[in-house]
Amino acid sequence: MIQPSFREQWDEFLLKTGKYFNVLPNDEFLLFIIGIQESGKGFDSFSKQEKTDLISLGICKVLELGGYMQQSGHDSEGWPLFISLKPHQPMPPMQYQKLMRQGIMDYFQINVFSQQ
Repeated sequence: MIQPSFREQWDEFLLKTGKYFNVLPNDEFLLFIIGIQESGKGFDSFSKQEKTDLISLGICKVLELGGYMQQSGHDSEGWPLFISLKPHQPMPPMQYQKLMRQGIMDYFQINVFSQQ
């Protein structure tokens, strides 16, 4: 059997998450959902700054799955803190996008879809 291309895997993942959340998801939405999950705050009304913080948390969690970061504790407000494990090397945008999308798919497979 021929292995689907990464683009085909991503498109299939978007269909699956779209049905799950009843939305047309994009990268930012999925990172936001990861941030909400990892913050433990649950769905709520969030300020623009809180949304940005949740997306940043989602990015850190995805980079943690890729071995680039590690959670090192929590700040005084209970937000997870991360440390960098690998030096940040400039990466071409398409390579970075693929790294993030693979991490997003991995996160959802581990933390959302495997629990259904």
